[in-house]
Amino acid sequence: MPWSFRSSRIDEQLDPVLYQSWLKVVWFQDDLAGSVIDFVAAAITDLPWDALAEDDEL
Repeated sequence: MPWSFRSSRIDEQLDPVLYQSWLKVVWFQDDLAGSVIDFVAAAITDLPWDALAEDDEL
């Protein structure tokens, strides 16, 4: 199941009003009995956002 996440821009030279960063995350889990939100929150916490996400003009 893919989820897209958005945040402020990565490149400080870009206009913060016109740009934001985004990252699409796909994950797989064996057990669907637990909370998906808790699983995703734990999984994305350690992702290196600045290395993986891309800036996008609004």
